Amino acid sequence: MAPDGALKQPDDGTLVSRVMNVIRDRIGTRNLLAGDRLPSIRGFARQMKVSNSTVVEAYDRLVAEGVIQARRGSGFYVAPHTAPLSIARIGPKLDRAIDPFWVSRQSLDARPDMLKPGCGWLPADWMPETAIRRALRSLSRADDATLVDYGTPLGLASLRHFLSRRMAGYGIDAHPDHLLLTESGTQAIDMLCRFLIAPGDTVLVDDPCYFNFQALLRAHRANIVGVPFTENGPDVDAFARIAATTKPRLYITNSGLHNPTGASLSPMVAHRVF
Repeated sequence: MAPDGALKQPDDGTLVSRVMNVIRDRIGTRNLLAGDRLPSIRGFARQMKVSNSTVVEAYDRLVAEGVIQARRGSGFYVAPHTAPLSIARIGPKLDRAIDPFWVSRQSLDARPDMLKPGCGWLPADWMPETAIRRALRSLSRADDATLVDYGTPLGLASLRHFLSRRMAGYGIDAHPDHLLLTESGTQAIDMLCRFLIAPGDTVLVDDPCYFNFQALLRAHRANIVGVPFTENGPDVDAFARIAATTKPRLYITNSGLHNPTGASLSPMVAHRVF
């Protein structure tokens, strides 16, 4: 039996591409981290059972892609900005049938000193604390009706007018009376689900996705189908195949600073999806 990682003559690609994929896998699964030194050309060639020139070409192509960097007289190193953790590359496949409601409770009940990497909460020192305190002081001086009465169901009129102007700058015609403010993105998605889907309808989510999406969709008794997620967004070819067979009513994602991978949806992928 060939040693672990050794390559036989491929049937579906070149030896160079196979070597490149091994390096990509190691980076994607965090076996190689940003700044780590790659195996030497001769050592990796022996390990993979290929020629030195094959590894040289594979490394050169990865350098051209920005995945790794060459340092004269030192070797090759993982680029400082690596792709987000690739759950799909980690094997063997793990049982991921978890209870998202349990995850939600654990994240919200956790002590303040505990890290919450899956929640997507920004650190306190990233927030506009001064502006928030100033706004709260201003609000405390408002008239009684502002403090204790119910407001319009659409949300604060001045904020809706502001958002309408901002959206117009992006070519989106949205009248303030056609905007509805929600307390959170989760509440907005919940309202859309109430309006658009019925129990049993298929909804596509990223794989992996924000755990709260799973909890919300289970509450609506939706049929949840995952689409493999890459460093640039959903796998478009897989998305097309899954959409054609499942006929989904919705696709739910968070396009910027994707939770939990940290990736952002690229304009090219967004155009192909939508």
